[in-house]
Parts: sequence; structure tokens; C-alpha cells
Amino acid sequence: MSIGDVADDLVTLETCPQIPARFIEGPAFTAADWAQNPFTGWESEPATLHLYRLRNIVLDRAHMVLLHRGRLIEETNYLQPADALARLRVDPVSLIRPRLDHAVATCFDHWTTNYFHWMTHGAVTLHAILARGAARPAGIVIPALLPWQQDLIAAAGAAALPATITEPGHQYFFPQFHYYDTVRGTADYAISALSRAAYAKLGASVPAAPGACAKIYIDRSGAPYRRLPNEAALIAALAARGFAPVRLEELTLAQQIALFRGAAMVVGLHGAGLANIAFCRPGTVIYELVAANYRNPCYLAMAMNLGLNYWADMFAAGGAVNDYQGGWDTDIDVGRVIRRVAQLEPFSPPLPR
Repeated sequence: MSIGDVADDLVTLETCPQIPARFIEGPAFTAADWAQNPFTGWESEPATLHLYRLRNIVLDRAHMVLLHRGRLIEETNYLQPADALARLRVDPVSLIRPRLDHAVATCFDHWTTNYFHWMTHGAVTLHAILARGAARPAGIVIPALLPWQQDLIAAAGAAALPATITEPGHQYFFPQFHYYDTVRGTADYAISALSRAAYAKLGASVPAAPGACAKIYIDRSGAPYRRLPNEAALIAALAARGFAPVRLEELTLAQQIALFRGAAMVVGLHGAGLANIAFCRPGTVIYELVAANYRNPCYLAMAMNLGLNYWADMFAAGGAVNDYQGGWDTDIDVGRVIRRVAQLEPFSPPLPR
């Protein structure tokens, strides 16, 4: 069923315009340079962000979808396989009915530990909940939280919201449910004031660390997938130009925020760590290394949204097409990366004092 058939009320949070892609530009960029950028001609998605007020909702925790009277509410599906949803039913055995006297809202999707999803879906939804809540905002439905997720909720100003912890393998019945469609990525490819405000609030929770690492390379050698065979050679070449390799999984949320607030240039492969560009100052240069088998413009959209100087180059990587967990089966052209870095460095902003 459609969410419009179920909702007691619909609130429009924001309407986002369609905007052509914006990149670093200058006379030094040739037609050959533009041919290497996988996102030329891209446009942001026009989007309207909504809050739906619902009643008598079952949350299926495994798939993070909502059901009403035993039927799936179609718009709450976020990248779930059709066959799994076709089999989905309310299970009286696993159904839990928390005793609550307030409405609740989810602030995460089924990728419960993914940093990018918590930044772009969770933080934005938390900001919307607080902005709409007035005297009594909705409570939040959460998983068992990792330390950095606890820190993110606190930095968003949402630590005091009543929280209902949920577990995989269960379904949950809620008499009052507020569904923010930002939780399923409605704003991922949009130019959104709501997203900007959410990131600004997170960023303001931690002072910048000026000059600590003015030029950053996001080291993925510890990541479970999308790793370069010759990343050590790339790190060494970038270090010769003053770049500090950082393994973000070793840093707290506050340390990551401070690091990116103080950066003038960020280089990295496509990955969740690039979500930290949400904390960069306007004008910071972002250079994304994109695998030809997985071209996702989400960080271009974020950079446009925040006024960052963005460029991307595409590199042969091997592996299956559209496999976001695929590896780089071939070495990256280190010389090509360094030449592009030299071309982009003059666009970096002055360091904060």
C-alpha cells in the first residue's frame, strides 16, 4: 500500500531544486581532463522531503520497512530485494509492543553500522525530528549503539530524546509513528538546506584543529573491501607532497570532525570515510578516486551542497559492475593521481587560524 493511503498527516519539510554538477574549473583543465571525470553532465536530484504521521505501524527490524494492517508500506522500502518483501508478514511470535505514550521515529536504515548512512540518513533525520518536535519531539527507534553512534546522536543534540532499542529478528508495533523519508536517502543526491543544517550542527560540536593535517589522504588499507593493491605506493607519493594518511576507523567522531574542519584538501577513494567532507569549510578541495565499476555521485552532491571544490577521476578497477563491495583488482595509476593533485592544489583555501 502507499504511504499516502495510511498517513494521518503529511508535512513537507523541504523542496530541493535540480542543479547541474559543479566542479573545479580553470584554463588548466582540458577536454582530456573532463573526459576522465565520471560525473560530467550529472545533475542533482529534485526532491521533496516529507514527514508522514502514521498510526498502528509494525516495524520489521530486519528489513527496516513499515507495515500497516499486515501490508507493506511501499515507500518505506530502501534497497531491499523484492522477493524478501513479497514473503514478509507480521509475525505474532516475534512481535514486540513497547509501552510508550509518545510517537517514535526511526533514524537509521538496515545498514545499521554504516558511517555514511548514519551521517546522511541518521544525522539529517535527527535534525528534522528536533526541528519539527517543538515542545515534545518524537522519541527515536535505534539499534544497540556503537560508541561513535552514541557520539553522533549527542552531537546532533538528540541524546535526551526517549529511545527505544530494537534488535534484529523482531518486529515492533507502534501506535504513533512519524516517518521521515530522509531515513531512506531521499536527500542523498539533493541540494538540501536541511542536510546542510544537520552537518553544520554536528561540525559546530567540535572545535577545528587548524594545521594538524592540512592535506588528508583517507587510508583504506584497514577497510574490509574496496582496497587498492598498491595503496602503499600511493600513500608514499602523496606523503611526498605533504599529505597525511589517516585511518578514520582509529579516530573518534570528535577527532574526525576536527580533522576535516581543519583540512584544506582531501583525497580519497569512494568510501564511507568521505562522508566526513560534511565538516569541511567551504572551498576545501575534494578529490575523489572513483572505480569504473562503481560510479556513485553521492559525494559530488554533498560537495555541491556544502560549497566545496570537487573533482573526480575514474580509474580501471576490475571486478563486477555496480558492486559497491568490490575490490580494486588492478593497481591505480599513482603518477596520474599525483599529476591531478598538483593541478588541484592551487584551488585549496587558506588554512584557518
